[in-house]
Amino acid sequence: MVRAVAREGKGVLELREALLAAAPEDFIDHPAMISDLVGPGELAVLVVPIDKEAPRGRLILPQVRPSAICSTATRWRWWSRSAS
Repeated sequence: MVRAVAREGKGVLELREALLAAAPEDFIDHPAMISDLVGPGELAVLVVPIDKEAPRGRLILPQVRPSAICSTATRWRWWSRSAS
């Protein structure tokens, strides 16, 4: 058991360490989604199908995650083309 008082900042580090110790290993060291496939400076073409249930111009989370991972790993350019 860890006691923490957020207002005073007491026990916060101990709480963090206890949470990390209690978390499953695969939660902390999750497998790579795309970074093991595309390295810095390499080209990635992400083809995203249109989800008719999503609001116009919006992507769902499984479509956003690979593009977010690529954008943080290296500089990249984004082209978008809507189906007519």
